[in-house]
Amino acid sequence: MWSPADKKALPTKRDAISTKKAIKELEIEFQRAVETFERVKAHMLDLKRELEECKAWIAPIQTILVEILTEILLFASKTEDLAPVK
Repeated sequence: MWSPADKKALPTKRDAISTKKAIKELEIEFQRAVETFERVKAHMLDLKRELEECKAWIAPIQTILVEILTEILLFASKTEDLAPVK
């Protein structure tokens, strides 16, 4: 990591050259970190999507017959103003 001998002193020409070199190296390292973060973020989103699919696939509502679920929703539409079938 870059660190000048004395941060309060004015940089010499040599200091400026070495600092510019350090800046370029830090920019490259920073860009690599951003790219790594983006890959990790995309992987996390893929994992989250797969988790949701797995949970949905084994959800208890999957075991209810469509005919029974239809009757439940129709009954709810007659008794509730905010029912999903309204």
